[in-house]
Amino acid sequence: MKIEFNEKELKNLVSLVYLASFIVDMRDEELGEDEYDDFQDVINKIYRSASKTPLRDLVDQIRDDEYEAAEALFTDPKLNAIIESYESENFWERLVQMLGMRDITEKMSEQEFASLAPEKKGKLVQEHIEKYLQEFNKHGVVNLRIVTE
Repeated sequence: MKIEFNEKELKNLVSLVYLASFIVDMRDEELGEDEYDDFQDVINKIYRSASKTPLRDLVDQIRDDEYEAAEALFTDPKLNAIIESYESENFWERLVQMLGMRDITEKMSEQEFASLAPEKKGKLVQEHIEKYLQEFNKHGVVNLRIVTE
């Protein structure tokens, strides 16, 4: 299979791969070693392709046939804005999910929760998540406190 890209398309592809690799690296513990290596092989292949074009400043060769994102990608304001937005959104989503699940497991055991019908489980989780979403949308973290015994 052969896919051809013009320079603009290749630049967009390299940018997308950079963003994807950022996410993969953040979640590498959720991938098996083989899956992670497979992703890295594809990333390297695309970076290697870019190194043979006028876009070579987007990648750095670090070993014989191994490439990584260059400073030009790290300092790209548009890509940094996308990453910052993703991190912020991901943080709040994870926070409300974790707080909601914490509240549920304080009221019932994990076994009780696991035995619920999928629809009931989803509704219960969503109710708890919604409570935190409303709080954070209305007050941000002003009312968030660490309570010690």
